[in-house]
Amino acid sequence: MKETKSPHTAYKVVATVKSVHGLKGEETGGKGPCQYYRPGDQIVFDKSEIKGTICYGAVASMMYKICALRLGFDYPWHKKGLADHLCPDPQRPVVFELRRVEEEPTKPA
Repeated sequence: MKETKSPHTAYKVVATVKSVHGLKGEETGGKGPCQYYRPGDQIVFDKSEIKGTICYGAVASMMYKICALRLGFDYPWHKKGLADHLCPDPQRPVVFELRRVEEEPTKPA
């Protein structure tokens, strides 16, 4: 009997910076926008790698969403395969859009 593996869909998550001025597009706390990001910057969570630059506070706070999206799950309050995330910096909040993307299948060696 031949062992067959069930096909598994692998996903990566692409985080795109939507705003460096918080949810309302305003400078918060009078400190100005986040200096690490520009709108449109992307960070890719692919297999076991993070490609792109992301601060520790942002990545730590969004990992529960990243893990769920990578496994194909959605929280009830998110759109299918899509979630917004606000980093925890109270003075310079950055808004990220997290999008699930199907990975290209890898060929066995």
